[in-house]
Amino acid sequence: MSVLKTNKALLISLVLVIALASTSITAHGTSSTNPPPPPSVYATDKSTLAPGNIGLGFGLTALAAFCSALGSFTPLLDLIFPYIPWLKDFRITQSKGFLAGSLSFSAGILLFLTLGDLYPEAISSFRTSNLFDPKYADIKKVGDEKIDEENKNLPTTVVKSDDADRLRSLGIQIAVALAIHKIPEGLIISLPIYYATGSRLKAFLIAASVGVTSQMLGAILGYVILITVWNEAVSGFLFAIVTGALLYVILHGMLPLARSYDPQDKYYTYCVCSGLFFFAIVASLFNL
Repeated sequence: MSVLKTNKALLISLVLVIALASTSITAHGTSSTNPPPPPSVYATDKSTLAPGNIGLGFGLTALAAFCSALGSFTPLLDLIFPYIPWLKDFRITQSKGFLAGSLSFSAGILLFLTLGDLYPEAISSFRTSNLFDPKYADIKKVGDEKIDEENKNLPTTVVKSDDADRLRSLGIQIAVALAIHKIPEGLIISLPIYYATGSRLKAFLIAASVGVTSQMLGAILGYVILITVWNEAVSGFLFAIVTGALLYVILHGMLPLARSYDPQDKYYTYCVCSGLFFFAIVASLFNL
């Protein structure tokens, strides 16, 4: 009976992922009626490197780093809960339900981000780059060959402000998703350190340092790529690599771990679906 319930829950989650991802793919303009114009194969123009854009990028990265540090702080909350009447018996470090729910919710968010935004963006970037035949960009649909032929006749243009706005919106969505995801991630990093050392302070300092350092180094690396070799082909490769990496982490790491903390499925399925619907709403707001 439990096996049947588990399979049913996984099937529901899979159907929701496919449905939401398909909706988002259509919303991002990859349908056959509105093919995007092909950008240049060279690095983007300097309009995307305005000080405001650079500041926004590093600011959003700092937000994600802060959320990671915030997640690392959660074991310390156990010291505060005894003074709160309705939480005096609750301990984060001992609550498997809390761990299962937070991991499942963040996994749902990342699933939507990966299949609904990053994967379509990778396909779009590959199809509009001029480095190889667009027909190899993704699995083809009937009628796409005609679009590819029309795209070949369009003039090559440098990435202008429209593309900058699109990338800015995508970047903000990714930052929001990762910021929410970083809270349970920081918790998961700090918990093993806490169990090994017995010190909540050491767990917080080590986990927070790892989270903040990795985020900011990634931002610096991204900036270097942007001002040197960034183009639609590089964009496609990076989004495709990140898509595969995130899917592996979600399907091989986060979801099985969450399920192990919740074998009776009290929180797992509901939190995964809640994460999917939550970020579907967030993505829709950004696409208005």
